[in-house]
Amino acid sequence: MSHSGESIKNFRAQMRTIVRELGVLKREYTSTGLTLTQSHALIALEERGAMKVDQLTALLNLSQSTTSRLVQHFQKRGWAIVETAEHDRRERIVNLTAEGKQQKYVADQESNQRVAKVFDKLSDEQKEHISSALALYAKVLQMLRQEC
Repeated sequence: MSHSGESIKNFRAQMRTIVRELGVLKREYTSTGLTLTQSHALIALEERGAMKVDQLTALLNLSQSTTSRLVQHFQKRGWAIVETAEHDRRERIVNLTAEGKQQKYVADQESNQRVAKVFDKLSDEQKEHISSALALYAKVLQMLRQEC
């Protein structure tokens, strides 16, 4: 399939603008001091419940060492507990504590406020258009990752 070099260039420029405007490049993504990776991990654990560390690694598309450091950080802060799986002592299961769920809630509230400010500037049709386009883009990215 042929792609216009100009359309790819424009798309990439818009993505860079979005990343900058969302503050993704900042070390601390939220006012609570969470990084974007930490926020994503908290969301995953709160939404899906306890999971193997390997599952969290795959879900977030991180290296095993990055996930291990992340989980250790959560443990030190009292945001998560890690237990050894009963059926396999090599497997570690991570789960959020009440404090971890509270951190996720605060980060969610802040992110929801950011999106609400943007949505306030858009018509219902524009919101639907953007949501649909982002959903499609995310789906294709996930398909491509599974092909690798």
